[in-house]
Amino acid sequence: IMALSESSARAMQRLFHIAPARMVICKPGIDVTGAPAEPLQPARILYVGQAFPRRHARETILAFREIAQKHTGAKLIVIGEDRYQPPCIAQLTTETNKILGYIAVEHFDYVTDEELQRQFQSATLFVYLSQREAFGFPPVEALAHGIPPVVCATPITRELFGHDAFFVNDPNNISEIADVLNTGLHNVGARQAIITGATRIRATYTWPGFCDAFLNAIQSII
Repeated sequence: IMALSESSARAMQRLFHIAPARMVICKPGIDVTGAPAEPLQPARILYVGQAFPRRHARETILAFREIAQKHTGAKLIVIGEDRYQPPCIAQLTTETNKILGYIAVEHFDYVTDEELQRQFQSATLFVYLSQREAFGFPPVEALAHGIPPVVCATPITRELFGHDAFFVNDPNNISEIADVLNTGLHNVGARQAIITGATRIRATYTWPGFCDAFLNAIQSII
């Protein structure tokens, strides 16, 4: 049985009573194109992924609303379909922009690969507060592009990032999210220290490495 991470393998072993010897870890590859991020001023925070409760897009927008006035002209770009029931991201975006007095939050259901690359290259922080993932590609891709990720503190994010991320313990706590975003925008030294992890990420998660692990697993079976 193949898993994409040690954390997801342990979860499957626990939930389905699978013997560890039956598990194989094949770390996936990530695609990184273009130059490393060159953050624009004012600050830009980027969210990429479908928006639904366990990824806390709503709380992210509310937390950004709390700190935006401390960072003149700061923007939050949300890319991904609103999957809340009922949908709430469009209304929350409109309300936030009205309160702040400028187009502070922009939401797109979909962008082209070229536009996504442009957003990666201009972001100051990447936020992805998912409580449950087997892997979670977007924040890993962000760090590979040289963007410090803000993630929920879970076994998988600790495995993937080590110390190379800003961590939120309670993604339902808007004040805590706001504090972490504020730190990420203010503390240039901490951002730069995290960015050094981009080299490790790019070397660890490659498609040739995934293929080698997968083919080795097949060879061991036959």
